[in-house]
Amino acid sequence: MIKNIPYYDFSTFPVNNNIILKIIDSAVISGFKMIFINFGGSFPWSMDNILLSEYSYPEKLIEKIVNICRQHEIILVPVLSIMINSDFILRTKKYNYLIDDDKKINGLDPSAAGAEKFIEELIDDIFNILTNSEYLLIELPRVEFVAGDT
Repeated sequence: MIKNIPYYDFSTFPVNNNIILKIIDSAVISGFKMIFINFGGSFPWSMDNILLSEYSYPEKLIEKIVNICRQHEIILVPVLSIMINSDFILRTKKYNYLIDDDKKINGLDPSAAGAEKFIEELIDDIFNILTNSEYLLIELPRVEFVAGDT
């Protein structure tokens, strides 16, 4: 039976490192056995991807989070929300080719040439830092079908 699993979204704006650690500690105190964390554009992406952000969380902070979770047997599930929250990628000239020209998709177009490889690189970045994570949550946009669509 799956119980409530907290989803911590640190992607919208940078959160003080000490506050993040207090939030993780509160998950420990609450007895959660799994947590979702979304760092968004503030994740320390590799230089290969060159995702420019005004701020990125230090790898040491993420290592502390990993260690706390491991120590308390909490499953840490990183979140990749590039399909719905991809402004931090698309505002860079290097990746704006991934925008859907027809605007059917508000954000990254997973069918764009090179998108698959780019997404794979982002996933590799996540697992290079979160080495003990066995799972990844990829958030997808809500799809609404209109009568007559094929």
